[in-house]
Amino acid sequence: MRIKIWILLMAGAMAANSAVAAPAQSILHNFCQAVNCADGAFSRAGLVSDGSGHLYGTTSVGGAHDNGSVFELTQSGGAWTESVIYSFCPARGCSDGAYPAATLILDGKGNLFGTTIYGGKTGDPRCATVGCGTVFELSPANDGWTYQTLYTFGGGTDGANPTASVILDKSGNLYGTTFYGGAGPCDQDGQLIGCGTVYEVTPSNGGWAEYVVYNFCSVTHCTDGSYPVAGLIFDTNGNLYGTTYRGGDGSQPSGTVFKLALSNGGWTEGVLYNFCSVQGCADGAYPYAGLVFDNNGNLYGTTSSGGNTTHPAGTVFELTPSNADWTENVLLAFNFNDGLSPEASLIFDSKGDLYGTTSNGGSS
Repeated sequence: MRIKIWILLMAGAMAANSAVAAPAQSILHNFCQAVNCADGAFSRAGLVSDGSGHLYGTTSVGGAHDNGSVFELTQSGGAWTESVIYSFCPARGCSDGAYPAATLILDGKGNLFGTTIYGGKTGDPRCATVGCGTVFELSPANDGWTYQTLYTFGGGTDGANPTASVILDKSGNLYGTTFYGGAGPCDQDGQLIGCGTVYEVTPSNGGWAEYVVYNFCSVTHCTDGSYPVAGLIFDTNGNLYGTTYRGGDGSQPSGTVFKLALSNGGWTEGVLYNFCSVQGCADGAYPYAGLVFDNNGNLYGTTSSGGNTTHPAGTVFELTPSNADWTENVLLAFNFNDGLSPEASLIFDSKGDLYGTTSNGGSS
């Protein structure tokens, strides 16, 4: 297996006599080309493509009300055109949501699903006046798109502030994580904020209902994990896998990889790996991103810190199942020059090579 690290080079940095042509980059759209960034600004998440080659994404701010947008990019004659298909916060108090920061998903009917970190219910002391976040759907219609808020988080035991994408099961149920909220004892400045949740949003009686699948920090010292930033993945049996940014049972609470096993209609959480379990956190610390499976059932991910004990710039890791346990193997420890703090998930190509990005670092 090879790991591809793409480092963006400034124009002119590539040797002129290079035998291999540099990959060509083309900008499809520059945001904030409209007055007051009506076309959106600060697109933090990835893109999703439909069967017609249209691209969909989110901006965290901008749009008609400066609380974020969902946009579409369409290609015609070699040129790309951006259009905002929804601007958040047209209603008082941002009841529809605000600040979308996660990648959208598409179902088989062309509907888009996503989350907002803020917006929704206000007034709860956990979320003050900004709201605790929403799960939403955009459905294609003859005259555009129809927006629907599927669930509004209340900031209590139902969770608060979803930062990650949702995933769909075969029955049309949505699963995701919230960074705060839930029944866990985590607090901030003396105020109970919860340690995060895994939740399910399911169709119910013509609407949608939310159920908490798991509350983090349900055991002593949060050894089961706390504060999940990333989304979830399924295995072939319908079990859920993910990471937590903090918590665990290492030498310091530096995050976990966890599994939620489905059994008799319920869910049981188990920690597959505790980060910072070796001296200097050489095995990695603080996983910010989600996981990916290979064809053999091994898990791969990144940590935003740890690895190189002199320069803890993050890792790429592999988890291999062995009987009832999992064994971690650090595939790459970043050292600043080749990257720093990977915060996004990895992907495979058809040859089994891994590709990813780092949020900082590099030779420039």
